[in-house]
Amino acid sequence: MNKQQQATRGLEAQQVIENPAYAEAMRLLKESVAKEWRKSDVRDMEGQRLLLQFSKTVDRFEQILTGMVDSGRYAERQIVDDEIRNESALRRAVRRVY
Repeated sequence: MNKQQQATRGLEAQQVIENPAYAEAMRLLKESVAKEWRKSDVRDMEGQRLLLQFSKTVDRFEQILTGMVDSGRYAERQIVDDEIRNESALRRAVRRVY
């Protein structure tokens, strides 16, 4: 995947994270897991294990999405740096003046 694709993917991931419907769905999902955990019987080890796995999966999903945003920002910065590095001396002088 090239830098432009990474930057685009990061922007799209940022839009998902900032989407109110996504934020509400994730909040409800986490609340649901916590509620089920509290309701589970102490002796139901398998059920508790499944809830823990699901909770970790939700957290991992958020980490991946956040990582995509960070990668996109880094790729965007590299694109800008490459453009600056490859500009002509005249353009560089004009850019510095303004």
